[in-house]
Amino acid sequence: MAEAIGIASGAITFATVIVQVGQSILTLKNCWDEMRDAPEDIRKLVGEIELLGLILADIEDDLSQDSIYSALEDNKHALKSFKLCKDAADDLDAICVDLSRDVHSSSRMRRSYKVLKIVMQNGKIEKYRSRLQNVIQLLTLSQQCYTRALLQLQPLLIAERIVQGSKRSSASVPYGSTVVAQANKARMLKGNRGYTNTWRLGLPPWMTSKILEISGMKAPSGWNWMLRTYNLVPSSSNVVQLVKEGDVKGVQDLFTSGQASPFDFVVDDNFPWGRSLFYYTHETYTVDTADTPEMVEFLLDQGASPQGTSNFPEYTALHHLVYFGWRGQNYRSRIPAMRALLPHLDITEDPTEKKVPELLMIFHGHVKDFLFLQQNCCQFFYELPQSERIRVAVTVADTHWFLLPTPELIQTIIGQDILEAEVLQYECYSWHIQRTTTLVHLAARIMGCMQLHSQDDSPISALMEEPKLLVILWGSFVQRSLHMHVNIHQYVDGMTPFLEFYWGYHDSEYVPEDQKYFFGLALKVWLRTLQEAGVDLELYGRIEERIWKTEWIPRESHQLPNYHRLKGATKARLIGFSYGPSIEDWHLWVSEPSDSLAGEFWDLIERPVEVMPGAWPINDDE
Repeated sequence: MAEAIGIASGAITFATVIVQVGQSILTLKNCWDEMRDAPEDIRKLVGEIELLGLILADIEDDLSQDSIYSALEDNKHALKSFKLCKDAADDLDAICVDLSRDVHSSSRMRRSYKVLKIVMQNGKIEKYRSRLQNVIQLLTLSQQCYTRALLQLQPLLIAERIVQGSKRSSASVPYGSTVVAQANKARMLKGNRGYTNTWRLGLPPWMTSKILEISGMKAPSGWNWMLRTYNLVPSSSNVVQLVKEGDVKGVQDLFTSGQASPFDFVVDDNFPWGRSLFYYTHETYTVDTADTPEMVEFLLDQGASPQGTSNFPEYTALHHLVYFGWRGQNYRSRIPAMRALLPHLDITEDPTEKKVPELLMIFHGHVKDFLFLQQNCCQFFYELPQSERIRVAVTVADTHWFLLPTPELIQTIIGQDILEAEVLQYECYSWHIQRTTTLVHLAARIMGCMQLHSQDDSPISALMEEPKLLVILWGSFVQRSLHMHVNIHQYVDGMTPFLEFYWGYHDSEYVPEDQKYFFGLALKVWLRTLQEAGVDLELYGRIEERIWKTEWIPRESHQLPNYHRLKGATKARLIGFSYGPSIEDWHLWVSEPSDSLAGEFWDLIERPVEVMPGAWPINDDE
């Protein structure tokens, strides 16, 4: 608490203020002791202040404990207590300065005369009496505020003592990479209901899969506490498979027989901290017989938590559904499932600040689903500035290749049936590719990416919108943009739409390396799109070549950060291109995969001779 209070009050800690009060009380007591004929009520006031000083000393002892120190860190009553105590300390210090000036003197006779003069002057006595009473009131209020802060935090402190006691009573015996006792604490903000604190206590899986969870939610009337137990199950367990398939009857049978619980957390190598069963309901969109809304409602009725994990409390089951629930060819409306989960979404926002919820920023799906989500969690969305809506559209459009949207969704987000050239060329930053881009650039990038995956027969392609259809839709989007007289050569952060098409083809995951070097076939799709829109290909190539030679262009296909690429992947370097008035005149030269091995060879040649430490130096002249 000392650091937080110090920031709020000019870097003065509570302990410093208490020491200041103690010194002032000592000075005040010595001064009034010299006034033998001082009024009795003044002496009583000084005595009361001395008692309050002892109480402040107890507060100082409390703050020396880490548990109380951290618990009071953001408590408003504790901050109020400090402010009152500081005001009292300042007043008390001023009284001591004035009284010392009135009483103390180098001459004993003169000091006795001053004391007698103060005693005989009723005005000064009344003035000191009033100031001392004010100090007592401030210190009393400070002590009351501190007591109120402790009463509010008492349940939290008790629970923390329980956790600390369990930690002290358990032996920490290593077993591989696991310890015998583990505790996990999560704290999340729950809207107007205050804070929720959660503690999870468990043992290693080789001993038991049971977890004890203690959670407390701060309510207006106090703290509400809840205890429950659940299991940690692997992702290959029966309950997870049945949830993926949408088999409500099968999941219900497991719950009834005690083989599974709605509170179970699923752990695997990717999510060692555990996820609730809700995070596996999105798989049901790939199964024709599944009924996802029924599964979601069933889990809610059974008491399963749709909230986020302890590591990501803000990433709820609804966020997961909105992000991964989109499936093109086997599309089913997510509105029933979203309608069931929305009441459990607790968004903490400043009503005076219009900010786009993250749910809309990560949305992937159909237009009807987006409009339903927007109307239920961000009704003011279309009142926002157009630049803000464009930013949301760019964020939605720039994502993983199997989640790429249709142009219809982008137009719906922006709120225009026919997009203007200024909108299409508006530059904004994209977090996925980590650079500035435009909607026209993203359209070209999506076309290149989908042109690559249109020849991919992997199972994941069956879960998304038809790649060839997306190429056609985004090709029409580019042609409409050209009719709006957009600059098809717009240079943004090292890229033109032509180069974006190239990078979209080469910067995709989950595709065999040999397909990355057949770009010539994909290039014809881009050139045909431009030619059908009336673009002169020779003039187009001449301008692109000038940009290529005069501007900074990334030559190598860069790997996006935080993505697991295929082992042995090589980078493709764009060497150059030729152009002409027809599509057949265009050719690109890309480095061979083996070229990337040349650098390793020369690194090996230039490596200095390794010498054993402590060996005699080698003289090359001998």
